[in-house]
Amino acid sequence: MASVYRGKVAKTSFEKLRTKSMAEEKFTQALKADKKFVLNKEKEAQVKLEKMAKLKALRLAKEASESA
Repeated sequence: MASVYRGKVAKTSFEKLRTKSMAEEKFTQALKADKKFVLNKEKEAQVKLEKMAKLKALRLAKEASESA
């Protein structure tokens, strides 16, 4: 039976455990989502760096062929 304290109903130990478990599950899901977001950003950054390196190599090759 729940007891009343200052107008609020105190939760039973089972309800507290269930609430804590749900909160931990949401937190774990948030961590996974954050990790996926970070990995995706790192992948995008790597693709951008590779593209810039390729363009730089092409530009340098063009300049070398024009000067020769």
